[in-house]
Amino acid sequence: MTLSSGARSRIQNISRDHVETTVGDLRRYFARSLWLAPNNRYRSDTINKIREDFGPAGNFTPIKQSNLAHYIASSTQMHCIDGWSYLAAAISTLLRGDSFAAVHLAYYAELRAAMSILASDGVGVLNRRHCALTGPKKADKLPARIGGTHAFAWSALEEWSRKTSAGDLIAEAITPFSIPLSDWISNLPGSYTFQPLAQSWIRTWGVDLKRLADQERGDRHARNEASYRPTALSNDRTVSANEAIGLSEQFWELCEPVGSSKFEKLDRRLLRSSLKAIFVGRNASTPNATNDAYKAFVSAVVTSQTISSDQYRRDIERFLLRDDTEGGEGVTQLAKVGIADANHGQLGVIARAFLLLRLASGTVDTTLRKAGVREDELRFWKDGLLQERGLCDPDFPPDQLGDLWKDVDDELSEIRRRLREKKDCSLASLRGEFDGALLRLAGFDAVPLWAIERA
Repeated sequence: MTLSSGARSRIQNISRDHVETTVGDLRRYFARSLWLAPNNRYRSDTINKIREDFGPAGNFTPIKQSNLAHYIASSTQMHCIDGWSYLAAAISTLLRGDSFAAVHLAYYAELRAAMSILASDGVGVLNRRHCALTGPKKADKLPARIGGTHAFAWSALEEWSRKTSAGDLIAEAITPFSIPLSDWISNLPGSYTFQPLAQSWIRTWGVDLKRLADQERGDRHARNEASYRPTALSNDRTVSANEAIGLSEQFWELCEPVGSSKFEKLDRRLLRSSLKAIFVGRNASTPNATNDAYKAFVSAVVTSQTISSDQYRRDIERFLLRDDTEGGEGVTQLAKVGIADANHGQLGVIARAFLLLRLASGTVDTTLRKAGVREDELRFWKDGLLQERGLCDPDFPPDQLGDLWKDVDDELSEIRRRLREKKDCSLASLRGEFDGALLRLAGFDAVPLWAIERA
């Protein structure tokens, strides 16, 4: 679908200051362990109330405009958390051998990631009556009826990715070596904005949203085959135990929190791919360790940062000069594989969901930080999530939320050992030996606990 010029203009002109002011205003509810005021009109039955208020007989008062703005602002965290839960369900399903259902769940993880990113910039996806902030603590409907949830989410996300501020937000949220990506690129010779590269990420990782929202046959058909048709009649191959475990293992490795960086290993790879893309755009030559111009480019980028030691600086340079195939880029490469690919299409959808959720987590975290939200103000939902999802022993909560990652990594070591011993190991035999560990291996609903964390 194509957005109207009025809708495009509204999305382009939403102010980050207005978003952060609105999010900051939610702090008065956080202090009461609430996301929204108990009497917020849109707290429940949201779509029907929006339909009523925007209808011919509706009366969209200033109080309702404020209630709607608060709803959009709070939904950015909720959609992100729910997106990780969908991904956890997709991985759990994959580890039980049902890769077809995993595709269905991964698509909805992508959709929630998109809705979270949009809400973090003041856009509410609300089933044909979509809304956006028009000022601090004020929201209104977008012009005209502009498509359902799936079609609008992609069109709005693509439009959002064209904003310079969108690139700035993503570049600030990615923190390789505990340094924002925005700082890495700010000292490049000449002027450079991150928006074109951020847009390319959105277009690559959001391709399922684009294609599956399309009314034409093709990738939407492929999703429908996974969602609604008898899977036993499909000619697509299923995912092996090694592939399922391997994908989950890669995800956990890339989710490792290191210091202030929430996805350190993934963010380092995103920095490397970003620098290569920028270099190619400027020089039209191959960015590798044998290219003297690229080596000088990388050296200049690293030297411009405040690095603790010469040895650490050299280590960073070596990492950035490494070939992508040597650095475990499996997830980012897999994310380029379309859903219709007979060999790895199912895994490609799940990889794209993971990467979009990383962006969503970053935009949420950055927005909360700029709105002045403190970590202690978020304890109410983190403590609730720990208990509701059974992520820890209620009598022995983790000292640091990142310890949850370490617990899973320890169990992964045992599964890796088993797979090395018997490379043709089946999911059934793994479940018999590591049933509890496999359950925790799919526990990506814990990731927001450390991915959205205020200092």
